[in-house]
Amino acid sequence: MTDVERGGVVPPNPAVVLLAGASPRDRAELAIDAEFDAIEASIRQGSHREFLRVVLSHETEAAELIEKMLDDDPTVVHFAGHGTEFDELLFETADGTAAAVDADVLSRMFGAFTGVVRCVVLCACYSDAQAAAVANHVDCVIGMSDRFSDAASHTFAASFYRSLASGRDVATAFDLAVVHIDLAGIPESKTPALFGRERAAMLRFDGGAAPAAVGIPADREMLGRELYDEHYLSLVRLASSVIDSVSVCEGVVQEAFVKFLQADPADAGEDGLTLLRRLVLEVAASRRSLQPGLPQPPSAPNVVDAPDEVTAVLRAIRTLASSDANALVLDRLQRLSAEEISTTLGDDPDAVANAVTSAISTVTALLGERS
Repeated sequence: MTDVERGGVVPPNPAVVLLAGASPRDRAELAIDAEFDAIEASIRQGSHREFLRVVLSHETEAAELIEKMLDDDPTVVHFAGHGTEFDELLFETADGTAAAVDADVLSRMFGAFTGVVRCVVLCACYSDAQAAAVANHVDCVIGMSDRFSDAASHTFAASFYRSLASGRDVATAFDLAVVHIDLAGIPESKTPALFGRERAAMLRFDGGAAPAAVGIPADREMLGRELYDEHYLSLVRLASSVIDSVSVCEGVVQEAFVKFLQADPADAGEDGLTLLRRLVLEVAASRRSLQPGLPQPPSAPNVVDAPDEVTAVLRAIRTLASSDANALVLDRLQRLSAEEISTTLGDDPDAVANAVTSAISTVTALLGERS
């Protein structure tokens, strides 16, 4: 992983640019390393380079791309590789040979990351149909309508990311990249195609607020961002009642935020924070069940910044049944009223009260045993 920084300082949430390359050994070899080197060098030259962070993926398999997007939450995904005249992209298999993925599968793949991935660049021959399909779920997508040489691809990519790293919007970066192909004397400037130009003209990476994602009303995103900014730390601590890893807890909150943006507004009622809290608990429970290798309480050190007594309580809470733990955390650590807890968990108030009482008794006993 490569961080492209300025002055050694990285802003709290730089946009992640995932560079994924695939050059199967049974196809013509592509100079992908040279393309990625050119992109990183161009970003380092930009006046807003601290707002971009590059993550690399070589010899990429299709399933691996999904894993990278899950792990890194990229804002921009750049694919460098082969495309076919049958509306496919060629990824690699475990043995390095080509694996074709068609436009429909690509569309569904990126559809799962609506609101996370905002821009996709397909630097591959014959990739415009794939780009059009992905554009149903992503703000703006770039594809190629014909063959696209290494020289054209490197020139386009270097210029495109130089502009993004200088604070220009995606549409302007695209236009300047096409101009650079002409200036280089490469007869392929008509090949790149931009889908979603109107949204591309609003999307830039200069530290300002990004426009609402495809399919998400602007007022919905504004509410979500206000809640996220105001309650981020308390939501991370809420997740820490289930998972004892601060990096995973932060990922839980970010995933819950995306789910909040994608949820039916009617689900949130008048209190979006209630929905956000419930989503944090659901995602945290899911992460715990899917990642059995996470540190297990109570022996694992607590990584959330909290006083020793809170750390001890959190360790004890993680030994409880999830229903009791959630009720206790919302009652004592989140300071919610009985009515708010009942609404958040969707439980009867009497059941919530019983869960809190039972949890307090169990935690008190556990703390007494360790004192």
